[in-house]
Amino acid sequence: MLQSNTKPIFLVDAMLGNIAKKLRLLGFDSEYSSDIDDDELILKAKNENRILLTKDEPLLKKAEQTSKFL
Repeated sequence: MLQSNTKPIFLVDAMLGNIAKKLRLLGFDSEYSSDIDDDELILKAKNENRILLTKDEPLLKKAEQTSKFL
């Protein structure tokens, strides 16, 4: 869980690369990869406590089933 003095960190899927750039400009830690599969993306977000940003509905459903945190 995030503490009040901790900035959120993000993992952005391939569909939202432009948002990753904007988040970086605003000073947020945002990682973007266009060549990672869904399972790896979910695992990476969970292992690094990153917020997964996506508009890919199948990815979102898979993430919800895999982790209670997303």
